Amino acid sequence: MTAPSIALVQAAVAEEFGVSIAMLTGATQTQGVVVPRHVAIVLARELTGQSLKVIGRAFGGRDHTTVSHAVYTFPDRVARDGVLAARVQRVKAKIGAGAAQSMTEAVLRRALAELEHRLIDMARREPERLLGALEAIARAAPHPKAARDVKPGTSWAFRDHRTLDAVGGPK
Repeated sequence: MTAPSIALVQAAVAEEFGVSIAMLTGATQTQGVVVPRHVAIVLARELTGQSLKVIGRAFGGRDHTTVSHAVYTFPDRVARDGVLAARVQRVKAKIGAGAAQSMTEAVLRRALAELEHRLIDMARREPERLLGALEAIARAAPHPKAARDVKPGTSWAFRDHRTLDAVGGPK
């Protein structure tokens, strides 16, 4: 499984501690923000494998030495505070579930991007074949509006490099 993103870590920590991501990445130094920020920084280092510099940038442009301080000193506090340790474990569980979902979404996004690329390429090279495929999809469409949108004999044209429009055909 791929490592979670820093953004996923920030979101999980923000949800668990009831702070905003803007507060985690901002300059606020109150205890109610510093503790969740340190949890997020430590987990970002532990779970993402990103460098201290990258993590610092993700947390409002903090210097790598600030990140280093949190990474090397905060785990002792977690070890001494059972309530904080339990919260950190809940965040890790959320991140694990979120990373799995995030990975699935990333796979689907890549598949959709590949499909889009292939359809555009087919429309340019073989418009008649694409039209036949669209008509077949329309005939098989379970939703009546979808079947009504694409009719046999419809003409197609690109509105821009990504959008194929029906421009003529039977009414």
